[in-house]
Amino acid sequence: MRKTVFLAAILSFVFTQAICAAESNEPDANSFRSQSPRTRGMYRSERVTINWHNGIQQMVVSPRLAPETNSLWIFPLKCESGQVKFSLTKNFPHFYGADCREIASDVLTNVNYTLITTQLWTIPLYYFWTESSGHSFSSGMSSPGMSGVADSNGIHIELLKADSVPELAQQLKERGRYLQETELGTYAKYLNKEYSLLAVWREGNEPNMTQSDFRHSYRWRPCIYVEFPSEKPFYPMAHRSGRQGRLSLTLTGFWQIAGQEQSNAFQCNQRVSQDANVPDSFRSSLPQKNIPFTIFSLSGNGDRVQNDLSFVPGRVKGMAYANAVSKMSYLELIPLGLIALAAISYLSAGVSGLLTYRKWRGFAEFGFLNLLSIVAMDIVINYKKSGISEIFRQNKWKARIFLAFFSVIVVLLSFALFAMLKIPLKLQ
Repeated sequence: MRKTVFLAAILSFVFTQAICAAESNEPDANSFRSQSPRTRGMYRSERVTINWHNGIQQMVVSPRLAPETNSLWIFPLKCESGQVKFSLTKNFPHFYGADCREIASDVLTNVNYTLITTQLWTIPLYYFWTESSGHSFSSGMSSPGMSGVADSNGIHIELLKADSVPELAQQLKERGRYLQETELGTYAKYLNKEYSLLAVWREGNEPNMTQSDFRHSYRWRPCIYVEFPSEKPFYPMAHRSGRQGRLSLTLTGFWQIAGQEQSNAFQCNQRVSQDANVPDSFRSSLPQKNIPFTIFSLSGNGDRVQNDLSFVPGRVKGMAYANAVSKMSYLELIPLGLIALAAISYLSAGVSGLLTYRKWRGFAEFGFLNLLSIVAMDIVINYKKSGISEIFRQNKWKARIFLAFFSVIVVLLSFALFAMLKIPLKLQ
């Protein structure tokens, strides 16, 4: 390839790399996976995973607890104490996946890169394209225990029943938890026969852990498995009153908060995980692959949400375009790609004709040969003996400039087109 063609290729390569770098720097909903355990521990205040099926709610909670006499986590359960199972678990389950916007963006990106490979010199770009959507699931669930008391490694879990705030305060005092009645006032509506209270606290530091390690380490938070009957998935917010930090709720399946619009305090993301490695306690109610799940995130003060959360089946609104693109099959993508390539090639050849020969007609139609790759165009320029090929052979240097312009413009127009197609995905 001549110097002009080589220079044009280098400039286009730099331009496309800048686009790739800009896309890779966009915020990722799963970016916390690359953070250190210490950073994640400070960022996430409370994490919850809920699996609801046929009137049974299975839940894993990782609350923030300190070894202090007033550090307490109380979870109200609308059922009898004998219906509750709980235990400590080894690890908190994580769902990783991509939502339809990310899948649709990947589909468009793949089509885009397929189109620009018709220029051949762009093929090495694939080796620099590092975007990927990892789908994995990790778990370490222990078997649930029956209702009663669990005391292990300084973590105490117990079901309590009380009819009034003073009675609850007295029960906690007898167990070494000294909380004022005013601090327990948020639980007043749960102090009746319908509810049981699951109380969790730390008796002290864990073995071989310094105070500094305890405060900052993400990995040493307790993980609690709870199973109980429930008409639908729910999560009470009373224990969040006055607390700062982030609350992250993950529910298997596609859900929406009942009675609340998407514009409320919670950010909602719906994703699909490809991995079939799920906890044994969840396995019977989940598909073996393509597991749907919904993440609700709340940052800041817990007082922003006063009512308990209940959930109803539903998808995020305004996702019709993303859903349509993400579900496109190869039989739909191939014709779409060919149409896009034909249109881009036509425009690129026309513009190149104007820049090189000051003429659009004839040159624009010549661009359709790009459907057979840039090599086909070069062969026609050098070996065909009729039509526009005669113009190219009159000045081989000018013909090469035309070809260089064409190849670079095809790449630039392709990136521009698919960047516009991705705009609706970023606005949703």
